Amino acid sequence: MSYEIFASIPSSESAIQFVLSVSVIGSLIVLIGIAIHLLLSKFVSAKWLYLFWILIVCRFVLFAVPESPTSFLNLVQQPKMASSSIQLDNSPGFQIVEPSLQGELFFETPTLESTMEPAVETPRFNLWHFAFWIWILGMTFAVAKLISDYRRVQKLIGNSTRPNASIETLFENCKRQIGTVKNTKVLVNDELQIPAMAGALRPVVLIPRWCEEKLDDFQMEMVMIHELIHVRRRDGLIQLFVYLMSVIHWFNPLVRVAIQFVESTRELSCDQQVVSTISANSNAPAVGFVERIYGETILKIATQATKEKPVRAIFLGGFIGSNECLIKQRIAMLIQSKSKKRFGALITAIVATMLIAVGFTSAQSATSSNETLQESPSVVEEGYAPVVQEPVPVPAIGTVLPSPPPIPPKTQDLPLAPEWQLTQLIGGNQFPLQPQIELDVDAQMNLQASD
Repeated sequence: MSYEIFASIPSSESAIQFVLSVSVIGSLIVLIGIAIHLLLSKFVSAKWLYLFWILIVCRFVLFAVPESPTSFLNLVQQPKMASSSIQLDNSPGFQIVEPSLQGELFFETPTLESTMEPAVETPRFNLWHFAFWIWILGMTFAVAKLISDYRRVQKLIGNSTRPNASIETLFENCKRQIGTVKNTKVLVNDELQIPAMAGALRPVVLIPRWCEEKLDDFQMEMVMIHELIHVRRRDGLIQLFVYLMSVIHWFNPLVRVAIQFVESTRELSCDQQVVSTISANSNAPAVGFVERIYGETILKIATQATKEKPVRAIFLGGFIGSNECLIKQRIAMLIQSKSKKRFGALITAIVATMLIAVGFTSAQSATSSNETLQESPSVVEEGYAPVVQEPVPVPAIGTVLPSPPPIPPKTQDLPLAPEWQLTQLIGGNQFPLQPQIELDVDAQMNLQASD
């Protein structure tokens, strides 16, 4: 690929630098978010942590943020010093005449260097242009995977069939418990190993064929409520948004770390809502019964998923998530003793507000203060009383300036000349008579020698 192709995109260098700067800032926010997550996980429920990580992921797509004095970027930005000197136009082809050189007219004259044509630079390889095309290539592969997964999910939905009457009746009962998901359908698929929510705009609940045989009605109800909660919260659209963000920042490993936190808190928060929903609408025989049965259901589905490789796709949200290590964490959350986590919403709101003020703003620009300093007269402190110095007006081009009074020439300002021209050059009246006497004696001696 030639250099001319790179040069045909003038904004490629600025584009990749801008994306890198946004990615670096987002990475710093992710590191801050990990520290906050570790501190708040014992005091805040998974629901609020899920919203917290969605907020952090949004920082990667905010390419324009307001300026604020609370931004942490103020600590790394170097202050711009205001220039108190007058800046004149150094346009090529003209030479600026200093105001101290007084003459009849104040004008600019073209210089010799300005009349010469600029030298043609040899095209050289630009690393930023090369990085831009690598970034474009990576996004192309990511978008291609997105299109492939979409077609794959549509094919799965097309190959699915309607369940039996008992499954449809149970699904309608679950929809009444959840609400706001009346148009959602349930289908049975032979290729899937785990229940999943398929699609983003019009999601469909897919149930594997083996679940009809190995899961009882109570476990099937838990599975359906789990997927319907994803539908109600629009987790499919959130998953699509997160993936589109990763398309832009595919080169950043911390983006994948943030996505894992989003997925883990999403499943944990959904499990908590499943347990609370079923506990509120059923007569549990003992405390912890719902948690125990739900944990057994997760383990049974995870065991079935390990027998065959489960289908993975962007538009397919599986029941056990995309990370098998999360299963242990979900089971541990279910069997641990219940503790009411109060003020979770308030704590999350306070932390999110502080994070927005610090990380979702840019550094304050010194442009306005510099302009004010340049427009106002300069102040020089002399002792204790400041003295205001008004700016010196600059004469416009073509202004006739008065000629200064003649200044007697000095010896050091005169060019070197032979001794026989010295008297004629200086006029004889500006210097003492001793140099003239010495020159006359030398001239007489030369005349006598010549005679």
